[in-house]
Amino acid sequence: MFKLELQTRRNFLSATALGLISAGIASAQTVPTTIRMPIAPRRQWDEKNGYCGECSIQQAALYFGTYVSQYVCRAIINTNQQSQLLVAVNAQKVLTALKLNSTEFNYNGYASPQFQTYFGWVKQHLKLLHPVLITAFVKGLSDPDYDHIMLATGVTALNFTTYNSTDQLYFNDCFSSQVSIRTASTLNDIRSMLINGAKYPFCIPTKICYGCAWYPRYLFEGSARQYNSGQLDRTQCHRRCFPINIDRFCKRQWSSCGKVLLSIQV
Repeated sequence: MFKLELQTRRNFLSATALGLISAGIASAQTVPTTIRMPIAPRRQWDEKNGYCGECSIQQAALYFGTYVSQYVCRAIINTNQQSQLLVAVNAQKVLTALKLNSTEFNYNGYASPQFQTYFGWVKQHLKLLHPVLITAFVKGLSDPDYDHIMLATGVTALNFTTYNSTDQLYFNDCFSSQVSIRTASTLNDIRSMLINGAKYPFCIPTKICYGCAWYPRYLFEGSARQYNSGQLDRTQCHRRCFPINIDRFCKRQWSSCGKVLLSIQV
């Protein structure tokens, strides 16, 4: 009788502990986390079909300590400025020339519609402090793939692996001087732009998505992971020095530790 009672108590305590752990996990999953890179918006040149891709690279390059003009970005592709910078076409050529690492969303590797998978991919890179070139349809235009390139700079999310309709994306649209903020459920549309596009001028394609995440070649990627694991506190993460290339030989120099490079809010 005593053994049976003892085992019953053990089972009860185990179940109680498990319930508390489960409740803790559920609670943690309902608390959104914000990761933002304070990248100042800049406006694109409108000539020659627009310099949106070049402008997006310019913004993030400045944030990491390197200035490159929109003209130079396009000159890397074509010296006569007639060829636009396009994600999934020639964006990586420009980034490589600027000594930047990059990776593109594998649009050939996923079934359509791709938006939710794509959004999860964008979140993973933003968590690692990688700015992301995202593409969008524009109301009134007609390209079957995309019309416009913007820069994703941050996200508020319940997790950083999968799509959640309540997540929020922070991005610079290359027209406004303010950072745009949109809830995930409002971000996508098809070419006709009759759903979310009826309210918003830019929408990420629902069916086939294109994107390019990038970061400085010598960027210490561990900072975000160390923060998330508790190895770095907020101040240490802000003060983490990032190497930048200052000349054609890519000599490693360190940026000022006083510069705030990251904004993380929980």
